[in-house]
This record gives sequence, C-alpha cells and structure tokens, in this order.
Amino acid sequence: MKYHEWKAALKAEIEQHTPCEKQFNAFVKARSINGTWQVIFKNLEWLILRNIDPGPIPSSVTQCDGWIDLRGYDHPLPEGFTHCDGSLLLGGYDHPLPKGFTHCGGYLVLEGYNHPLPETFTHCGGWLNLEGYDHPLPEGFTHCGGSLYLSGYDHPLPEGFTHCGGLFLWGYDHPLPKSFTHCGGSLFLRYYKHPLPKGFTHCGGNLCSREYEHPLPEGFQGGRK
Repeated sequence: MKYHEWKAALKAEIEQHTPCEKQFNAFVKARSINGTWQVIFKNLEWLILRNIDPGPIPSSVTQCDGWIDLRGYDHPLPEGFTHCDGSLLLGGYDHPLPKGFTHCGGYLVLEGYNHPLPETFTHCGGWLNLEGYDHPLPEGFTHCGGSLYLSGYDHPLPEGFTHCGGLFLWGYDHPLPKSFTHCGGSLFLRYYKHPLPKGFTHCGGNLCSREYEHPLPEGFQGGRK
C-alpha cells in the first residue's frame, strides 16, 4: 500500500474514536513518512488501547524524536532503528530490539520484557528499574542518567557501568563493578551485603546507610544522612 493510501485508511479509522484535536491535526498536516510516524509514536498507546494498528514502521524511519511506548505494539522495529530521544517502554513488547539500537534519552522500562537488550545498547538518560527483568545488561551498558533500582535483579551489572542518579541497592545480591564511581542522587545502602567499590567517591543526595555493615570507601564525600 502506498503512503497516501495507508495514511488515508489510518485517518479514517482514527476519526471513529474522537481523537485529540491537536494530535489529529498534527497527523493530518505531516507531509512525510517520517513526520507522520513521529506523530504516531507520540500517540501509539492511544492507538493500541483502541485496537488501531498503524502497521509496521517503514525502514526509512530510523529513530523516534521523543518517547515511545511499545507495550502492545505487534511489529518489530526496523533493522536500521537506532534510538529514541525520550523514554522507552518495553514491558509486554514481544520482539527483540534491532541489533543497532544504541540508547534512549529518557527512562527505560524493562519489567515484563522477555528479550535481552542488543549488545550495542549503551545507556539510558533517565531512571532504570531492573526489578523483574531476567537478562543481564549488555557489556557496553555504561550508565543511566536517573535513579537505578536494583531490588530483585538477579544479575551483576556490566564491568563498565560507571554511574547513575539515585542508587537503590536493598535486595540486590551482587557487588557493584569496580568501575562504578558515584551516584548523582541519593544512595540507599540499607541491608546491602557487599562493600562499595574502592573507587566509589560520592553521592549527590541523601545517604541511607543504617544497618549497612561495611565502611564507606576511603575519601567518600557527600551524602546527607
């Protein structure tokens, strides 16, 4: 089906469900395949909740300019798709990400996602909650820009993982990698059974070390108890 035929059919289906006027107008005014799909990405959850399937993403669309919620989307991303500038929600998405997918600019939701991330995936710009995710992170995964929640996660972090925002370690049963240097937010050590790596230098927020049985690394700074 040609682009204009596909778009007209999708437009007719959307009109049956009283769409948001602003988003609908943006969809109508988009003049290219990429521009149209950027609007679809913003509204993918809305479409899926109404059983509207926009179809597979064309191979010419290689990134998402904002966040993308793939939960319930029934098509694999095209092989050339590399990243999204915002958050990436994968819980319940039943396809592996393309091998060249490198990062997301916002938070990363993995709970309920049953595939390992591609080896090219290096970081996320927001928080990362690994509880309930049953795969190790790729070896090249280096950091998350927001808080890191490790409670119930059953894999060690990759050796090159260096930092995060807040760090929540209760219920996590692995030592942090030696490369881990700091967290920019609060550090919660309560009930954590392992010493912090010697190169861990500081946390930028509150420090909760009650019932933590190890001394903090020499030179550790910051943290409001």
